[in-house]
Amino acid sequence: GRFSGRGRWRPDPRTGGHFELALELENSPLGELTALLHGHDIGVHGRVSSTAALSGPAPALQVMGRLQIQDIHRWDLLPPRGEGWRMDYRGRLDLATQRLELETFSPTEAAPPLVFRVRTRDYLSQPRWGGLAFLNKLPLAPLVEVARHMGVALSPALAAEGEISGVIGYSPESGLQGKVIVPETVVKTAEAEGFRLRRAEVIFEQDRARLLPSTALLAGDGTATLQGECSLTTGALEGSLQGGPLRIAALSSVAGALLGPVPLLEHSKEGAWRGRLNYHGRPGQPAEWTGAFEVAEARVALPDLAEPLEIQRARAVLRDGGAVLDRLEARAGQIELQGEYRYSPKAARPHQIQLTIPKLEAGELERVLAPTLRRPEGLLTRTLGLGRTPVPPWLAQRQVEGAIEATSVWLGGLPGEKLRARLRWEATRVEIHDLEARLGGGSLRGKLDVDLSRAEPSYRLAAQLRGIAWSGGYWEAEGFIQSQGTGLELWRNLRAESSFSGRSARLGPEAAVTTVSGSLQLSVVRSAPRLRLSDLEADLGDEVLRGEGATQEDGRLHLLLSDGRRNLRATATLVPFQLTWQRP
Repeated sequence: GRFSGRGRWRPDPRTGGHFELALELENSPLGELTALLHGHDIGVHGRVSSTAALSGPAPALQVMGRLQIQDIHRWDLLPPRGEGWRMDYRGRLDLATQRLELETFSPTEAAPPLVFRVRTRDYLSQPRWGGLAFLNKLPLAPLVEVARHMGVALSPALAAEGEISGVIGYSPESGLQGKVIVPETVVKTAEAEGFRLRRAEVIFEQDRARLLPSTALLAGDGTATLQGECSLTTGALEGSLQGGPLRIAALSSVAGALLGPVPLLEHSKEGAWRGRLNYHGRPGQPAEWTGAFEVAEARVALPDLAEPLEIQRARAVLRDGGAVLDRLEARAGQIELQGEYRYSPKAARPHQIQLTIPKLEAGELERVLAPTLRRPEGLLTRTLGLGRTPVPPWLAQRQVEGAIEATSVWLGGLPGEKLRARLRWEATRVEIHDLEARLGGGSLRGKLDVDLSRAEPSYRLAAQLRGIAWSGGYWEAEGFIQSQGTGLELWRNLRAESSFSGRSARLGPEAAVTTVSGSLQLSVVRSAPRLRLSDLEADLGDEVLRGEGATQEDGRLHLLLSDGRRNLRATATLVPFQLTWQRP
């Protein structure tokens, strides 16, 4: 910058003479002026200019001037446009002892909202200086803009209303020191309702500013304690909110607008929150949330589900970039569930669940999972089979594992109980393995594979049945069932193959068997079941019959059996099963 002046000096041996000087600092880089005072660049840049008049004897020069600061910003930020600050100042200069004292003042106000005082000594040899800022009901709104320009990680939409009072001091040796008080302020954004702070006190200590615990009123609906800390050199921001209950919608809206989405709360539109949240933010890095809290009566919209997940109550813990939701009691449609959800970002499958379902009905489960199971097809795909239905991003990124238990299960009209299974879900492939359930007085073990890559799901169940009570006997079977689609399409596309055996069964009024075994193939044609039996062997006690059978056009199962000497025929209805012998 350029510093110039002119004036006159009348020497006097007793006083050092009398001065009349006019000085000017042309529009110059603020960083160079701070380097002159501080010894090095402190990273605060802008433009500064000043005019001053000095008059009086050398030991007691009176100073009157005006200072203009524009485009104040950190070195790594683009300078904003604005009118800047204009300040009138006055003071005293002792040329002999190298002491300078300046303070700002307002020609029109007895108590201006902002006053600066600066003292300097030994400025020609070893400069030492310090400054004080006195705030008296200063409007808070422009200070938010200054903090943002200085690199503090604040939302561009943030606005604050209120008045601030206090004292802040600075010197190169001790840094910032001071305290300011805002009796009441309203913090808001364009996207959120905002919140109100009562008696917010901020302490300045060297390169950081601390907000002492203050009462926050969120959208007029509950109170909490807010505190925080900001690094004035790095822009790092830390804060915590503790208390409640608060409305989740208001909390997530305010936090999301100011700091970014809160894990586990960002998709909830209803419910109440109580507990503690901690925020850790660094410029240019993802925000980190930690804390422990409880939620109640929350509704979470998930792309997987046809209806929001209704959470009656749950406890949440956020730490290390992950989340735990336990003591969960919730409902999806008519399906009630309890259990635990974990998010571990470093795991191969980050989403982990442990769920217990009192009653699981297959039709309701299919309805609730409709967005996952069925996706609309394009015209060419639907009519000509060209192309494939795109997989939505949320499904392509789905990585889940866990365990599921159900006390009772209803597969259509078929009841089961005590279902247990492990789940592995990777994008469009779902594997339900280690599947166990009680069914018909016996047990089922198996594995269910689900393919979600197309517009309609496809299923394949490989299973073993043991001790199933049917038709007066006990049965075992091993094989697979597969199908695709939803609703009635599952029945129309059904196909199954199995080997089976039974003992002590009664297949009809004239057919009490000691043992029976064979293989079956089942398909559905025009909504009617088609059954084919092979390798049949039935021990009737006094004779052993072998043969095969198949469903004919009349819908009945026709059997051809032989004991080695003669052929026997039988017919049977499938629903209900009733066997009738055709005696020769």
